[in-house]
Amino acid sequence: LSPDGSTLAVGDGDGTVRLFDTATRELIGEHKAPGPVWTLAFNPKGDTLALAASVPPEVFKGRVQILDRAGRLRDSIPLGRHPLASGPGLRYSPAVAHAPGGRLIVAYSGADDPAVPVFVRRFDPTSGAPLGKAVRVAPRATDIPPRPTPDGRLLVTTDRATYAVDTRTLGVVRRYPVGALSTGVSGDGS
Repeated sequence: LSPDGSTLAVGDGDGTVRLFDTATRELIGEHKAPGPVWTLAFNPKGDTLALAASVPPEVFKGRVQILDRAGRLRDSIPLGRHPLASGPGLRYSPAVAHAPGGRLIVAYSGADDPAVPVFVRRFDPTSGAPLGKAVRVAPRATDIPPRPTPDGRLLVTTDRATYAVDTRTLGVVRRYPVGALSTGVSGDGS
């Protein structure tokens, strides 16, 4: 949902992204991503939408695409393979979020192997350039991609424990001694 609540974006496993006007419920845009869409994230202004998708058929690589509010492609950022992969064979599902200051945060987590560690990396949303190296933040991943807090300051991921990652430093700021299949964070992030 866009920050002002006027646009709803929906992504499917076949790579289709649809944008709807929430007042009229009319389709206002459509885009075909390169593969299954794992996460969608409007930027803080609400004028662009980032999506994270796997690249089929093997799902060994990922891609982030930036769309305008009509669903038109503005930029496409190749993510390559999971940071632990030296070649094909490590499937993963990418997740994307916006951090304060407009930077993109991408999380790499296992698509079908929960033993694959979660890594996080920052990207410049304008140039698509990586900002620093990928940082390992959790030893394992669940099937659910990491989730940003509403203010974008933290990214929450879970396995046998739950981790809150600072999107500015990529350091784990909190570890909760309980794992989960999914997480939810209150609107104020508390």
